[in-house]
Amino acid sequence: MTIPFTTETEITPPATVGDFIQFLQQFPADYTLDLFKKEISDHGRCSWDENVYQIKVQALTGAKSLEITTI
Repeated sequence: MTIPFTTETEITPPATVGDFIQFLQQFPADYTLDLFKKEISDHGRCSWDENVYQIKVQALTGAKSLEITTI
């Protein structure tokens, strides 16, 4: 069952891939992902959302973890 979201909601970043998948399963599979990264300047007084043009996912050797970087 999907939950309709009509307002912005902040969540704690998922700790595991399973948690992230579980979060994403709340939405229809054909939803478009619009990703942004927060840019902060002027000593933290100004911030704005920038489009994310690339997501770098790196599986760390010897560790069961992923690094996800937005660029």
